[in-house]
Amino acid sequence: MIGRNLILAFYFRDKRINIGKKTMEAIGMPDYVHLLLDRREKWLFVKGCEKDNDAFNVYYTTGENSDILRYYINGKALLEKLAVMIGAEKESESIRFNGRYIEEDDAVFFNLNEYTVIPYESESVGIVE
Repeated sequence: MIGRNLILAFYFRDKRINIGKKTMEAIGMPDYVHLLLDRREKWLFVKGCEKDNDAFNVYYTTGENSDILRYYINGKALLEKLAVMIGAEKESESIRFNGRYIEEDDAVFFNLNEYTVIPYESESVGIVE
């Protein structure tokens, strides 16, 4: 069922935006995404796309047995702008958003006004202290 555990997280220290596996599955596991931002409402839509000038390349990290551990996009400048827009302390916080799949747009919607602060991971990826 599309709609559960659709996650997006801003990791300010790593200068990347993590896209949850179920979020990626909901939009078709694309190699590229568009991030569509409504600055007034502070809404963000993530939508799969083909490569173009506005697309972000989706990267991934793998574990020991080649399983994909996480999907992410690099975006230092974007993260800095988003941090200011939503009032997050980019030097000390990582934040997570829960999304909702919008079928008619084949996109996942995130309300940037509603987030949870999450602890930074240790130097070893995937381990939370």
